[in-house]
Parts: sequence; C-alpha cells; structure tokens
Amino acid sequence: MRFTDAPAARSYPSASARRGRDVFSDIGCALCHTPTMRTAPAMNSEVLENRPVHLFSDLLVHHMGAGLADDIIQGAAGPG
Repeated sequence: MRFTDAPAARSYPSASARRGRDVFSDIGCALCHTPTMRTAPAMNSEVLENRPVHLFSDLLVHHMGAGLADDIIQGAAGPG
C-alpha cells in the first residue's frame, strides 16, 4: 500500500467538481485545509520523499455538528 500512488486529478474536472473547488476556496476552507501538501523530505524510501499529496486537509479532528455527523468513531474522533 505504501507505494500505491494516489488517484490522479482529472485533467477536465466536472462542473460540479469545479463549483465545489471554488466554494471550498471562496468560503475560506482552503485557508486551513491546504489543498496540496508535500510528504516529508526524509521518508523510508526516496520514492516517497517530497511528493505532492492532495489532501484538502489540515490533518486535525474537528467537531462538525449533528448536520455533518457520519457516526464513525476512530480513536479520539467522535461520531460528529
């Protein structure tokens, strides 16, 4: 799994995907939830070093409220 590449972004995203990207940016999500991060410069393999990763994340756990709850509990992350 470690060497499996992430899915490539589409060259021509759908209208819905473009709208979602624009809303994500326009409402300020991209200020913290970085669209693209890079792997660490020192990994277990040169192949994995300094690679772009399109996470759209801040890698933090957030309480999103009942309206966005997925009811999945993982570690310290509750269902909301």
